[in-house]
Amino acid sequence: MDKILPVLPVINTGTVIVTAGIILWYTIETYRLRRQSVLQTEIQIRPLLIIILKEDFTIKNIGNGIALNVEIEDIVIDMNEPHKFSFDKINAISQNEEIGLPRVRVFKDDQKVPADSFQLLPFVVGLYPRYASRNYEFRLRYENINGEKYQSIVITGKDGVHIKEICKVGF
Repeated sequence: MDKILPVLPVINTGTVIVTAGIILWYTIETYRLRRQSVLQTEIQIRPLLIIILKEDFTIKNIGNGIALNVEIEDIVIDMNEPHKFSFDKINAISQNEEIGLPRVRVFKDDQKVPADSFQLLPFVVGLYPRYASRNYEFRLRYENINGEKYQSIVITGKDGVHIKEICKVGF
């Protein structure tokens, strides 16, 4: 018994260290599981907007969730003179829904160009790779049902249509 007494503090300390190690390992594993669970939930409700050019200019939601408060950032196009194209906001685009280009307002020198004096067709045709002389960058901003904000950057024009970036943002 006298031989065991001096070793007892070492055994107690070892037991505490092993227990702390097990608790730390368990905490790390639980944290990883929680992160994966959050990621899976986010993927299930995440919208993903892209631009498709067929006969028409359309925006399609290829994600799993509804895209809310969709905005297309204003774009400046130089058609002999710079013109700013401003797009109406879209309330929602459901999963797999394809919608046409929203109403466009055109501005020159910060003055609205009357719709009857402006031809939109050259602008739209200039988006198609076959007819484009340059590339245009469209920034689509939208939210999921939890209010998380995303941005899709789509390039269209002479180099074709491709996704440059899709990311979570704050705006």
